[in-house]
Amino acid sequence: MKQSFRSTVHNLIILSGNIRDRYPFPTGDGKYIPLNLSQYLAETLRLKGYERFLAFNTIDGFAAIIPRGDVDADARGFFKEQFKVAFDDKGATKCSLEKSLEVIGQIIAHKEHFVAVIADFASRYAVRAEGLTDKEHDYFTKALMLSPARKMRANSIKTFLWSKRKAWF
Repeated sequence: MKQSFRSTVHNLIILSGNIRDRYPFPTGDGKYIPLNLSQYLAETLRLKGYERFLAFNTIDGFAAIIPRGDVDADARGFFKEQFKVAFDDKGATKCSLEKSLEVIGQIIAHKEHFVAVIADFASRYAVRAEGLTDKEHDYFTKALMLSPARKMRANSIKTFLWSKRKAWF
């Protein structure tokens, strides 16, 4: 996955498949460590110049993804200072789908740092596979409209990743 990942043109990326597996990440000494997908993406994107990583899911809300060697407090402090995302003792910020779009929109508009947002398990944001509610339809439409590809600047690296198990939308 590391060798084939490219984000120079398409900044809305949808990942599908075995999103709950562990993936081998090279440690640089000929060894590999198993990482979950969000952590793997953060480590890989960090090698490409990204600085901060944030994941969202409907159960826990937002959580900072901390690459190996980084300090939890620094990453969480960044999101609190820049985007008013305050984390609880478990390192999460619970919020609604609507509120998540506000934060994602702020991150995409942010010009100073390279930030990736992962919408984790996004195919399960919908209650029923056979038909989205108006609220769910609005969420997915607005999320696609926020896609960084629509607002690309020459000095900008922004990526919005959707991880999904099975296509519902």
